[in-house]
Amino acid sequence: MWISRSGMMQSILDKTDDKPPTVLYTIEAMPEEFTPIPTAGLSLGWGIDRQFSGDLLSTINVQSSACLRIKPDAAQTLEWLVREMGKAVTLLAFAAGSPMAPDRMTAKLADVDHDVAVLVALRESNYCTHKHTFNFFMLRGNMHAELGDVFARWYAIYDSVAMPSQLALGVLSSTGLWLHVEYLSLMQALEGLHRALMHGLYVSEADYAPIAHALTNAIPRGTQSDHRDSLKSRIKYGNQLSLRKRLAALTNRLDLPIRQFVLGGDGTVPGAWVDTRNYYTHWDETLRPNMLDGNGMYRACARMKTLLRVLYLQLVGIPDDAIIESLKGGCSECQYLIQLNASDHRKRYPKSEAGAMMRIDVKDAQSPDPPSA
Repeated sequence: MWISRSGMMQSILDKTDDKPPTVLYTIEAMPEEFTPIPTAGLSLGWGIDRQFSGDLLSTINVQSSACLRIKPDAAQTLEWLVREMGKAVTLLAFAAGSPMAPDRMTAKLADVDHDVAVLVALRESNYCTHKHTFNFFMLRGNMHAELGDVFARWYAIYDSVAMPSQLALGVLSSTGLWLHVEYLSLMQALEGLHRALMHGLYVSEADYAPIAHALTNAIPRGTQSDHRDSLKSRIKYGNQLSLRKRLAALTNRLDLPIRQFVLGGDGTVPGAWVDTRNYYTHWDETLRPNMLDGNGMYRACARMKTLLRVLYLQLVGIPDDAIIESLKGGCSECQYLIQLNASDHRKRYPKSEAGAMMRIDVKDAQSPDPPSA
C-alpha cells in the first residue's frame, strides 16, 4: 500500500445480446523500480511479489507483498546488508507512521544460484499492521517528490543523524511506555536532532575563550577541589544553547502553517514543555508551577511525535504542501491533532465556529429544560 502500486484492475462489462454481465480482473506483473544511490554504492529496488492460490473454480486468491531489494555496486557482507536495511526502514517508518521492519530477509551469495534465508534478530519486532491507505501518515504517491531523490538525500545525511534518528524511531515505534519516559525520550530525540543539524553555541569558541577564562579565574580561592571541578565543568558547557533556544531553532525550520498545526496556538514551543523536561532533569522546585500535568504531558507527546516525523521528512526534501496534505489526512496521529487544535481554538475563541466538529442546537424553544442531577 505504501508503494502505491497496485497492478490490479477490475472491469465490469455490461450485458449484451451475446454475453451475460462479466467482471474481469487484470493482475499485472509489476517490474521492480530501481533507484540508484551512487554515494552509498547501492541501488534500492521496489518490487511487488504475488502469491496465487485457489482451484480457479470455486476460489481465487491473490496475495501481494512488497519487496525492498538492496543491491550493492560490489559484493558486501551480510552485516552490510543489515546495516543498510536499517537505514532504509528508518526513513520508511517516519513516512508511513508505522514501524516498517521486514518480516523476511533473503540474500544472494557468491557461487549460489538460489536465494538464501537470512536469520537475524532485529532490535524492533514491530511490523506495519495498517490495513487501509488512510492509516498511513504519508504514502509514496503523496510525497510530491521523486523516491530516488528522497532516499539519496537520506543516505547522504544519515551518518550525521544516525543516533538521534534511532532514538526517534525507537520511541515512535514503542507502545506502552510510561508517560514520563516517553516524554523525556521525545525531548532527547529533538535535542539530538538539533545538535546533529545546527549550530549550537551562543558565540564562537574563540569569542567564548576569554569569557570562560574570566569565569574560571573568578572562582574564589579556597573552593574545594571537587566543587571547583564542578564549576569549571559548567563553565565549559556554558556556551551551549539552552534547550529552549534549540527547540525554537529546530521548529523555525518549518513554515508557520505547519508549526501551528503541529504545535498548536501561535506555532511556538510552549514554555511548559521545556520547564517540565528541566524539572525532571534537574529537580528544580521553582519550575513546578509551570509544569504540565498528566493530560498536558500526553498531548505534548502526541505533538512531539508528529513534530519529529515532519522534521525528518522535510530534511529529505519532502515539500511543505505534501506535509500539509498528510497532516490533514486520516491517520490516527493526525486526526488526534485535528481534535486538539479544534478544542484549543474553541477555548481561545469561544464564539468562533471555525473547526467545529459538531454543533447541537435546540430546535424547539418550548422544550423543557433537562432534569438537574
